[in-house]
Order: sequence, then structure tokens, then C-alpha cells
Amino acid sequence: MAKLDAWSINEVWTSELTITDTTTAANIPAVDPFVTEIWEEVLSDMSGLCPNCLQKMEKCTCFSGPPFATPKVPMAKDKILNLWQLPSEWDLVTDVANFYSLYNLFIQGRDDGRFALLVSRILPLVQNYTDMVIGGELRHVVSKCGKDPILVESLSTLRQTLRNDAWVKWWAIRKQYGLEALELAVKAFKKGKNNLGGPRWATITRVLLAMLRGEISKTMFLDTCFCMQHNGGQYFSKLSGWYGWKVRPVLDLNLAGDMEGVLRYASRDVREFVQGAGGV
Repeated sequence: MAKLDAWSINEVWTSELTITDTTTAANIPAVDPFVTEIWEEVLSDMSGLCPNCLQKMEKCTCFSGPPFATPKVPMAKDKILNLWQLPSEWDLVTDVANFYSLYNLFIQGRDDGRFALLVSRILPLVQNYTDMVIGGELRHVVSKCGKDPILVESLSTLRQTLRNDAWVKWWAIRKQYGLEALELAVKAFKKGKNNLGGPRWATITRVLLAMLRGEISKTMFLDTCFCMQHNGGQYFSKLSGWYGWKVRPVLDLNLAGDMEGVLRYASRDVREFVQGAGGV
């Protein structure tokens, strides 16, 4: 599968994708019913429950400002990841190698359905991670979102927050406003500088929007995300337990067409299946 470097991807998505004003229902990840119950109350009333102590906001001592302000006691990271339905640890390197190893058999019709099963398992992880980190970066450039009256108040709560707090607030914002929030994020990132927001983050957000709208396939979305970079380097670096910095060798081998090399990083069952199918 042909790979693109970060600059090429940016040029492709900037030229080929147009962000419209059409808003559809957001593909928000399913969450634990208890968490959903908490956030429905918070969203229905901006002076609702504190997501940390579950007391009414006016009685809560976790927050020093208005609802969704930066908490004095940040929400635990495991709770944040539960909101986004993400594991704290994931063997990303192995699954990236599995993806490209099985894809070669898939396009030949010899993967025995394994590629589709892999995509269905890893797509929610990459999709939800992408959505989450967009909110984390948006806190740096939220002032550039414009004056859209519906979202401006909610988006302004991202300003001057810690990354983890922004991930929580962005989850709530996305749940309430759907794809419109992502559309405004694209506009804000395009006005940002290369070290904060900027074209790379605008590209990342455009790619997510394109997949959610059905403008690109799930396979193309995953392939694009695997080789993207943000301003600080490797795209999957925001969660240390995913070991995103180790993915580069697999991507380089795939780019060079060295599928035997890629297969060495794959899981044992995938290696045995591919070798048995004569895939390399």
C-alpha cells in the first residue's frame, strides 16, 4: 500500500477535501451507562454535576471557575480513557504490522475475512484517539474558532486547561454538537501556527471528518492515520502505553515494499496465516 509522508498528506487533504456547513450526527463512542448518566446531567445543565465528585457545581470544591473550568483535582486518566473507550495500553506496532500484512492478502481475496475483523477491532481505537487528541490540541487555538454563537461558549472552556481536562470537555462538546464542533476545529487549526494547531492538525481533523461522513473508507482512514505526524512528531505519542514511537520501522518497511520485514513485527497467528497462504 502506497504511503504518504506528512507533507504530502497535508497537500492532498488541503486540496481535495472541502469542509461544508452540513452537520450530521456525530459518531460518538459508546460509554459505560454510569458515565453516560453523569454526563447527560452535566450537558443538560451547565451548572450540573461535577464529573470528579458528582456534587452540584455550586457546592463542588474541585473547580475554581465556571462549569467545565480547569479542576483543582483533575479527573483520573483511566476515567478519561473510559469516556473515550480507549485502553491505556495497546500493542500498536503489532497491529499496524498485522494491518499491512493482511491487507496484501485482502486485495487478492485470500485473507479469509481476517482483514475485516482486524479493521473492525482497531478502527474504534484509532477513531476515538484521533477525536480525543483533536480536543487536546484545540485548547491552544480555540480563540480562533470565530464567533459562532452556538459553540463559542462551550469551546471557550477549553482555553487555558490541561490536556487531560481538555479531553474530558471535548468529549462533552462533541456529544452535544456533533460534527459541527469538528468543522470549527478545522477552521481554528488553519489559523494556528505550526507549533500550535496549524496545517497538520487541520489535516488530522479533516481526515476524521471525511471518514465520519463516508467520504473515505475505513481502510484509507487507518492507513492515513498510521503515517500522519503532528507538530511534536509521531501521531500516536499522546498515550505512552501505545508505544507509538516504535511504529516508524514498520511504516518504512511497508513503504519500501519489504513485506517480509513488516511480517516480522506481526503477531504470531498472523505470521503463520500469511506464510501458510503464501502471502510473502
